[in-house]
Formats: sequence, C-alpha cells, structure tokens
Amino acid sequence: MGDSEAETVAGHSGRWFKDRERRGLSSVATDRGRFTNHVGPVLGPQPTGEVTRDEIRAVVEQLDGATRRGTFSWRTAVKAWGLVTKMFSDACDSKVAALRVRSDNPCAGLPGSDRCARKAKQSLYPVEASALLACPDVPLRWRRLYSLATYLYLRPGELAALEWADVNTDQRYVSMHQALDMRPGEAKATKTGITRKVPIRPELAPLLDAMRTESGGEGRVIQHDHANKDATHAFPPIRRSVHTRTVLAPTGPHLATVRRDDRKVASPTGFEPVLQP
Repeated sequence: MGDSEAETVAGHSGRWFKDRERRGLSSVATDRGRFTNHVGPVLGPQPTGEVTRDEIRAVVEQLDGATRRGTFSWRTAVKAWGLVTKMFSDACDSKVAALRVRSDNPCAGLPGSDRCARKAKQSLYPVEASALLACPDVPLRWRRLYSLATYLYLRPGELAALEWADVNTDQRYVSMHQALDMRPGEAKATKTGITRKVPIRPELAPLLDAMRTESGGEGRVIQHDHANKDATHAFPPIRRSVHTRTVLAPTGPHLATVRRDDRKVASPTGFEPVLQP
C-alpha cells in the first residue's frame, strides 16, 4: 500500500482544501469547518483509499440524523454532503496528480442528504421600502445602504467592493466586475464571473453625487474599514439588525432581501421615495 493510499481522510482533506485555496475558492474557510465538524468524526481516521460505500452511507445517515434532531439545518447537511462527493470525485479524477489516490468513487450513485421544505422569504413591498428609506429612526448610513441595494440590485459582496471608478454618472451606469470576500477583506470575481453594467436610475443619482463629494470620489463607494465605521458613507455589518425600534420587522430587512426584491421595488410602477443625500 502506497503512502497516498494509507493517508487518512483527515490528512487528505487538508491537502484538498489547500488546493482549493490555491485556486482561489472563497468558501474554503467555511467548507473546512463543515467538513471537520460534520464529516471528520465519521470518516476522518479512515484511509482515503479504503473508504467503502457503506462508510459513505454512514455519513449520510449521520447528517440526516443531526438535521432531524435540529443540530443544524438541512442546508448545512446538503453542503457537507456536497464536499464529501466532490472530494472523493477528485480523489479519483482530479487534475492534480497528488490528489488522485483512488481508482473509484465510493459516492457515485448514492443518495445524498435529505432536502426539506424551503422557508418562505421575507418580501419588501414598495410602500415598506418607502417607509424604511424615509424613517428618521434608521441611521443615515443604513438608509443609504438600503437605497443603493434597492436601486442597483447588487449582491452584498458586490456592493461592498463597488469603487467610484466604476460609477459613471455621466452615462448613468455602474460597472460591476468584482465582489468583496468579507472574511479576509479581499476582492474576488463576481458570483457568476461576468462583468455587467447596471443602470443608475435618476432617483439615485443625487445620492451618489452627494456621497462622491463627501468621500472625494476615490476608493470604495461604501467605506467599511474599521477606522471609518462611523462615517455616514460607511458600510454597516450586513448581518446586524437595523435598529430595535421596528419599521418593518423586529430585526429589519436583511440586505439580501432588499436586493431580492429590487426589480419590483425599483420599477417605474413601484415607488418614488425621496432619498436623502
């Protein structure tokens, strides 16, 4: 038995994740945690080259059981199962020779972790968006953030990475070509890898002009460095609630919710809120 075949799943997964880091995959940090916590206890000590289909089935059973007990969500289980199938697929067919340690894929054809019903999404209606953007109890920097998310319909990471050099107010468009990985604070490609032009609606132009003047028109549109966290053009923590005095819901709308309902809210038949510069 060669050294590569005797290597445990825990050891092999470490090399596999390092290769994924080398290729620039931004989800490695969270993926490594999922694998260690939810797969490692079952497969970690086993030699990668000797893992059987029954042992893979045991992983699925463990994930489904934890989901039923409420230990974690079914989405976490599905993502953990996806890591297992991908790692063992690469263990026999990876482009990197050092990661090929098997001649077969023990996951092939096996049913994965159960999927449950998807929860209903929180919707943001035009009248609610208008109330949110006009509410004086919501800090100005949050209202600006929601305004930009509503009218530009960018993903949170894309909005965080948006630079003034990408905002063309003369031609009324924003060039979207990168996103920000929030954990290391590094720029990366957009989720689709496609550069696109997003139109700037006339209602948003005055706000962008005011923010450009305040910031000097250099760097990122939304400042999120710690030193600038209190500035009116700063980027608030995405997962923090807006405020304790509610406007729409006890925790306020999530930024992704605002983006999801963007086309309905920003449509000509939607609403025309007064955006405070």
